[in-house]
Amino acid sequence: MDDWKLLAAYAEHGDDEAFASLVSRHIGLVYGAAYRKLENAATAEEVAQSVFVLLAKKAGSLKPSGSLAGWLYTAACHQAIDLYRKESARRRRERTHVMDEEPTPQELEIHWPDIAPILDDAMQTLAEQDRTAVLLRYFEERSLRDISEAIGMSEEAARKRVARALERLRLWFNKRGIECTNGTLGVALGAYAAISVPPHVKESTLHAALTQTATPISTTTTVTTTMASIKLPITIGLLAGAAVPLSLGHRPDSKPEIALPKLVPIKADVSLPAPELNGLIAEWMALREAHGPNGGSMSDFYEAVQKLKDDFKRRAFRTAVVADWAASAPTEALAYFSKKNDRIRITDVLRVWLENDPSAALSAMRLDGDQWSEPIADLLTEIADTHPQALADLAPYVRSKAILDQRVLKAFAKAARRDLSGMREAAETLSGKARQEALAGVAKAWAETDGEAALTWVNQFESSADRSRALQELLIGWAARDPVGALDRLDLAPPGGLAKVDGQAQVVGGLETSDRVLKVAAATNLEATLDWLLKNPGKYERSHVFSNIGGALAERFFEDMPETLAMIRDHDATDILREGLSYILSNPGKGYVNEVWEWAGHQPPSRQVTAIKKTVYASLVAQEPDRALELAQSLIQQGDPEAIHFGIFRHQIVQDLESYEQAAPVMAHAPEALRHELLQFALMRSSEMGVDSEKWTHWLGQLPAEARKEVVIDSLKNLASHDPMMAIENATAVAEADRPDAFREISKRWAESDSYTASQWLATLEPSAERDSATLALVQTIARSEPDSAWHWSQTIATPKQRQQAMRTVLRQFGDAAPDILATSTLDPREVSELQQWYDAQPDHSN
Repeated sequence: MDDWKLLAAYAEHGDDEAFASLVSRHIGLVYGAAYRKLENAATAEEVAQSVFVLLAKKAGSLKPSGSLAGWLYTAACHQAIDLYRKESARRRRERTHVMDEEPTPQELEIHWPDIAPILDDAMQTLAEQDRTAVLLRYFEERSLRDISEAIGMSEEAARKRVARALERLRLWFNKRGIECTNGTLGVALGAYAAISVPPHVKESTLHAALTQTATPISTTTTVTTTMASIKLPITIGLLAGAAVPLSLGHRPDSKPEIALPKLVPIKADVSLPAPELNGLIAEWMALREAHGPNGGSMSDFYEAVQKLKDDFKRRAFRTAVVADWAASAPTEALAYFSKKNDRIRITDVLRVWLENDPSAALSAMRLDGDQWSEPIADLLTEIADTHPQALADLAPYVRSKAILDQRVLKAFAKAARRDLSGMREAAETLSGKARQEALAGVAKAWAETDGEAALTWVNQFESSADRSRALQELLIGWAARDPVGALDRLDLAPPGGLAKVDGQAQVVGGLETSDRVLKVAAATNLEATLDWLLKNPGKYERSHVFSNIGGALAERFFEDMPETLAMIRDHDATDILREGLSYILSNPGKGYVNEVWEWAGHQPPSRQVTAIKKTVYASLVAQEPDRALELAQSLIQQGDPEAIHFGIFRHQIVQDLESYEQAAPVMAHAPEALRHELLQFALMRSSEMGVDSEKWTHWLGQLPAEARKEVVIDSLKNLASHDPMMAIENATAVAEADRPDAFREISKRWAESDSYTASQWLATLEPSAERDSATLALVQTIARSEPDSAWHWSQTIATPKQRQQAMRTVLRQFGDAAPDILATSTLDPREVSELQQWYDAQPDHSN
């Protein structure tokens, strides 16, 4: 039974089993969206409860339209955004320093923790059906058949839609410095988008929805607030001692795990929990008795846990086994996990060992650091808190493949904030990349209190690589204390990023230091940064400005939306701020588009307010196209043309033919010229991504003849570059008069990338105007690189004018050899004579 029928069964007949099916089917999608945004299992569970409670309340009023999975996903994102807003405001009030959270350039392989926080922002840029296709395929791991049934199209069309959506996501990430291919992105989504949901989350969510008593969402509540009303086997630290927080969080090579309390004797005065929880602990104790120290060994115990079929128990028990083993026999545990090359478990064991016996743990790391490079790197910032004196010994072991790995930098910066002199001396004892990163960390921390002194120190470095790297981070630290001072010294900034040059890490172009300085400066003092930008026009490209102040403006927006909007309206930098508002409404604040629109509607008319309304409407179009269309039609009927600019449809609502069809009611009110312009754009976009040829041809016929020809040429030109066979299929469906031009463009683009296959295609064509046009294009494309082949193909053209044009093109390439080529050819003598006369009349016979 499909989603809407299940929801109807619940709404009309109170069918709890139908609703439970919906929860089972989509809990991973909802929980995952919240977890990626909030990175907290407890609050992600609360968001899941809230979303399904909302679904239960609205079950009778929701109309079957589109995908219910899409509705749930959007609701989860909005709930998570609300929490993000509250938490951002709280952090802003408490922040005294800008933390070391600068992004690092990406490697070619996708690093999932970099993708996860912004994945849902990227998803919101997709058209509804594209988003639904990706959600079902990757977030819920559904088959193409399921997708085709949900969207109402063939499996092949569903496959193309998934591929098209994946391409758009790839482009979105690439624009933000995350380089990937469709293949690597698809693999990453397949591996991580479908998140493992602890069983208790499903149960608590279902209970909350059916009783409509969700836990109030706040950043301080925990999962335990619902335990009094439901009976669930949840592993929490109520039984014995404190839970050991191992293997938590979103790792690049694992899904979130749940911590089980470390087992210690239960005191007599501890109240025992629910019987179900006792059952889970009893199962744990039975396993430990059978396979643990008394019944075997810790390695046997670990392997027994690994064989558990229940995913939740396996993950929870595994965490507890590692904690127990690390506390009792760390060297044995390290030897076991080192043989398995299990970086995550080695890190966990080292962390527990550091807590229990830091002297022994650090000695082991110093001795065997080469084999534990990545675990040591993962623990370095924790070691900076507790044992900073060990950083100089351990930093050389960090040999990450990443071009710009900041773990050494962050550790030294953290320690230098407490002991500047000591960490400065420690950093100066190092060499190579570890030295560069350590010096940069110290420079950054020092500049947060005294930028001039830090600059004097850095300028004394003999190595230009050391100096450049330290200058990068020094300016970032300076911006956290004195934004204008840092911005005034941007001329000192070297390019951002590192690369290997002759085997050595050298400062080269990359993530621009100036961008990072601007981002931190805006977060420290937004008004001062804006004033500096106005006084220093041209220092930044416009696109760099609003993308880098967007985060700071977003925090201000979440703390006090009306005040922030008034600043955008009245500030001298209103154009910059309006770009920033667009960033907010398309990323972290996309759930507030309607509120901002309502605010704009209550402002006195002015040029600035109209500009803001257009900005807001553009965001509304991207996120809620159906409502945007209704609003556009309403505004036009009210005689308010200034409030809505149809031009934004071109880049927002009108993405392809499907979206153009959805916009048809509003298009009826648009001027004819604009309708044609938008239809042209939709046709070209659709042809690039692939679309049903009959549908494409139908809409092509709605254009005037001249515009129709332009669409054919431009669209097929783009399509032929990456899918010539699809281009050929579309070309055969266009008007007969336009086909020669269409075949010409296909042949030209195809020959540029693969002349051999293009030639094979030409050989299959019957004599026709289309074939002659395509052959001329082939000849013109390959004449310089393959003159002999081009000469052969020129002789197959039947149309006299095109034949002459092709032959003359090739003869120019032959130069002085042209007369001999003509003399030995099998051409008609009259044709040879004409070509010879033409050649003799040319002023220059050379290439």
